[in-house]
Amino acid sequence: MEAQSRVERAADRARMIEERNADRARMAAEREADIARMAEEDAYRRVQLDHNNDYRRQNTELLREATLSMSRMVDLFAASIAQNNNATRAPTPTTTTSNNNPPLPILLQIISFK
Repeated sequence: MEAQSRVERAADRARMIEERNADRARMAAEREADIARMAEEDAYRRVQLDHNNDYRRQNTELLREATLSMSRMVDLFAASIAQNNNATRAPTPTTTTSNNNPPLPILLQIISFK
C-alpha cells in the first residue's frame, strides 16, 4: 500500500513537473510572439515617423517659399504705391477733388489708377 502511494506521489510530481514545463514553454512562446509583434509595430511606427518628418520638412519648405512670395508681393505692392504717389499726387482724405466729390479711399485710388 505504501509503495503504491509512493508510486502515485511520484507520478503526481512527474505530472506537475510536466505541466509546469508545458506552462513555461507556452509562456516563453507567448513572450516570443509578443516581442515579435512589438518589433513589427516598432518598425511600422519608425516608418510612419520617417514619413511624418519628410512631410514636416516639405511643409516647412513650402511655408518658407510662401512667406518669401508674400514678402515679395508686399514689397511690389508698396513699391507700386510709392511709384503711383510720386507720379500723381493723390488727394489726401481731408481734401476734396476739384468737382467737390468726396475723395476715394486710397486703395480705390490705386486700383482705379491706370
